[in-house]
Amino acid sequence: KNNQNNSGFNEKMPVLRSELAVILSEGFNLKDTNTSKTYSDIASDYWAKNWIYGALNSGVMIGYPDNKFRPDQPVTKAEVFATIAQLIEVPIDRSLIVPDFNGKELKYIPRWAITPTKEVVASKLLNEVPNPDKVNNDEYLSKEQVAYLVGALRVNWAGKNTIGRDGA
Repeated sequence: KNNQNNSGFNEKMPVLRSELAVILSEGFNLKDTNTSKTYSDIASDYWAKNWIYGALNSGVMIGYPDNKFRPDQPVTKAEVFATIAQLIEVPIDRSLIVPDFNGKELKYIPRWAITPTKEVVASKLLNEVPNPDKVNNDEYLSKEQVAYLVGALRVNWAGKNTIGRDGA
C-alpha cells in the first residue's frame, strides 16, 4: 500500500486517481465542503482524503457505483480527457473519429471518450505537454503531463468557467 514511500515519486509514472484529485483541487482551489457521501476505500486518515472530497464535491471527479473511489488506480488518458472536457467548452464536430494530435493518431481512445478527447485536442491545452509522442502512443498520461495539462487549463480557462464555484 505504501509503495510510493519505497520507490519515491516518479513524475514519469501514470497519474493515480488520488493524485489527479490533488492536482485538480490544488489547481482550482477546490475545498472539501463536508459531504455526507463517503467512500469505503477512503480511510479517515488517508493522505489525500481532503483533496479527493474537494474534487468530488465540486463535481470534477466521481466515484464508482460500488461506493469506492479507487484512489490508487491509474487514470487512463481517456479518463483524464473526459475530466478536463467537463471543465471547458470547445466547439467540435460530433463525428466519432478519433482526432490526430501532433500530426499522429491518438491511440487508446475508446468510443465513449472520442468527443471529450476532441475537445481537449481542439482546446490546444495539450500543446505544451512534455513527451507528445507518449501522449499519442501510451494509454496513460504521466503525473508530469497531467500537471502541465491542468496548469495550461488553469492559465487558459480559469476565468471562463465555474470550476469550484457555486452556480453555472
